[in-house]
Amino acid sequence: MLGHTYVRAYADPRVQDLGDPDVLKHGYELVNRAVGLDPYLPLARAQLGWALFWMHQPDSAVPEYEKAFAVNPNFSDWRFPVVLVYAGAAPRALDVVQAQLRLDPFHPPIVHAFQGHALYMLKRYAEAVTPLRECIRRGPHVLPGHVWLAATLVRLGQRTEARAIIAEVLKRAPQMKMTLKRWPAPWLYRNPQDADHMIEALREAGL
Repeated sequence: MLGHTYVRAYADPRVQDLGDPDVLKHGYELVNRAVGLDPYLPLARAQLGWALFWMHQPDSAVPEYEKAFAVNPNFSDWRFPVVLVYAGAAPRALDVVQAQLRLDPFHPPIVHAFQGHALYMLKRYAEAVTPLRECIRRGPHVLPGHVWLAATLVRLGQRTEARAIIAEVLKRAPQMKMTLKRWPAPWLYRNPQDADHMIEALREAGL
């Protein structure tokens, strides 16, 4: 969990250490040590996968999550779906989301955002709107839900609402300094065409 704290500090736009490679490296070293101490601890495997995701190593990140679920099929980690989407495996992400919704009735709102994100990447825009709005209903503070909804609405031709959403997000979170290059992490997409798919819509929405 200490390793996770460092990785979160690297990745969270609200934290001063955002983007500091030394912070990410330290977090990786800690979670890697945890796996060394107990390779059969699902949480340690998942934390390692999360660190590798931010280190731009999807081919290593995904197997660590898969190992966590192999050790305990009832293990739940809400971050795995977004790792899969960025790795270019949106169909698998949808399967994981459904499993998590079944296993964890107290799942965080952002799980619905990840579901909508996966559907967006599959160009199932009309379907994506429902989980994204559910994320916002349950967690109005969860900004990825708002951002990905704006991109989805652009694809559906609802540009007025999309631009209003982005304008409100920028007003609510000026400290996050949101730009197309910085957040919500378009540079993490494994496939450049996936990044373009998101960036084009967000640019049209006003980001």
